[in-house]
Amino acid sequence: RRIEELSDKQSDYARRERKLDEAKYRQMERMEDEVQEGCEKLLKAEEYQELIKRDLKRLDGEKQAYQYRKAELQHILEDSRSMAIICTIAVIICILVLLILQYGFSMNTGIGYVAAAALGAAAITAVFLKYNNASEELSRVENGIGRIIRLQNTVKIRYVNNTHLLDYLYMKYQVSSARELQKDYQDYQQEREERERYYSAEKDLDECQKDLIHELRRFQIQDPMIWIHQTRGLLDKKEMVEIRHSLIIRRQS
Repeated sequence: RRIEELSDKQSDYARRERKLDEAKYRQMERMEDEVQEGCEKLLKAEEYQELIKRDLKRLDGEKQAYQYRKAELQHILEDSRSMAIICTIAVIICILVLLILQYGFSMNTGIGYVAAAALGAAAITAVFLKYNNASEELSRVENGIGRIIRLQNTVKIRYVNNTHLLDYLYMKYQVSSARELQKDYQDYQQEREERERYYSAEKDLDECQKDLIHELRRFQIQDPMIWIHQTRGLLDKKEMVEIRHSLIIRRQS
């Protein structure tokens, strides 16, 4: 019965679907002592890679916002220059009109001069302040863009270095992610336990077969080796009848 049980176990092991092929199993066996450390390194490097990607994405968003504001400020500066020119031309036109009225039509245009000068000064002052504020903000924005570009370069260097580390670890452990390495290691542990059980069962089976041969020899069985492969006949009378019937047919043939 013990031989039957152990034989069934071996048959089940031979039929089962293996989680790891032999090459992967041997690889994990060679690197068994460093797999746990490798998993930790890979997880740490992959998490750091995600952090770097998020930093790059955030910096890129800030850079685009700065560039959008820079374009707005440049547009404001152009508009301010245009408005300054328009105000200056308007004041000159007003003065020319007042001169014509004063000398051509002998009109008193003193108040007009004062009003034109006041309006022109107010308009030009407002335009100047707007231009100056925009110019100062543009300088700050350009400094911000330069700072972001320097940060991006620093982060990109970290990204490249970390990518090289990941590529090395992926190549070393022949995986594409830390999760895959963890799964391979778990499959390896299960496979190793099953193989250990198989080898233990094989050893027990060998011992049981030796014991059976020894017992059969005590009963002067001529060829006891045959019976280690047909133990079911020793356990079941019907099976023994079938074996006997098969032997009779062979003898008659």
